[in-house]
Amino acid sequence: MGVSQDMQERLDNLLRDYKVLAVYRCGSRLYNLEQDDSDLDYTVIVEEGEQPLILKDDGLDLFVYPKSYFRKLANFDKGIISYFAVWVDNFLLAKENLEFLDDSFKEEFESLINIDWDRHFYHWLAHVVEYFYLRVRFPETKCLYRSEE
Repeated sequence: MGVSQDMQERLDNLLRDYKVLAVYRCGSRLYNLEQDDSDLDYTVIVEEGEQPLILKDDGLDLFVYPKSYFRKLANFDKGIISYFAVWVDNFLLAKENLEFLDDSFKEEFESLINIDWDRHFYHWLAHVVEYFYLRVRFPETKCLYRSEE
């Protein structure tokens, strides 16, 4: 399992100050909602940091989560941002769309993506409702999967 040479170079360039623990595909292409101008979306988990980042590079969107924040998402801790919490449904497809996984992170990654949906479904749904409420209230901002554009 590994990323392409082009992707590796882009990751090295964009995330040179971070230790990358995992990379998996996410976003509109996984849900067959892509359009001709859709970006390639990836979730990237890094060792360091406190807050998530969104990095854009010529048709590539990286949703970069420090391990500590990714853990907060997986547990739906208070204070997580709804924009990022909405993406937790991508955890369901993370393993099948994995492109890189550091061996030292393998066990923790598998436990993190194994969301207890019986416990957290309503937390996730509340974030989805909040996210789409904001989308309706502020329609000029980019939607999550761009299916209505």
